[in-house]
Amino acid sequence: MTVACTNPAAIGNDRPATLHPYFYVAPTPMGGAGKSWARSGTLRTSFVTADGLVTGACVNRGPIGVLALRVDADPKDARADDIPGDVVRNGVVQAGWGTHLIDVNVAQGDLVRLVGQQARSFRR
Repeated sequence: MTVACTNPAAIGNDRPATLHPYFYVAPTPMGGAGKSWARSGTLRTSFVTADGLVTGACVNRGPIGVLALRVDADPKDARADDIPGDVVRNGVVQAGWGTHLIDVNVAQGDLVRLVGQQARSFRR
């Protein structure tokens, strides 16, 4: 048996797909530092979207299926080139957690789109 994985940006497709994340700007409750999302200036918002920054693909690692993330950094882009999501305890990243803190955030735009599609289908 293998633990299932679903990529909300590409339901029913095994290829990598660009995710549509919404990230919280302030520090995380599990100790992650606040994120600077722009190379200059300060954002005056609680959330930021980062379309085109993260690609996801389901991969099997033995009996475990995971949504593997790739940051598509662009040094010429004014946005940050990394994403938050690490669990930090006493200043140390807890590697075993992966990016568990952003499980929903990293595909939130895709999840909202899927809910809309399902609602329209249900109404029909």
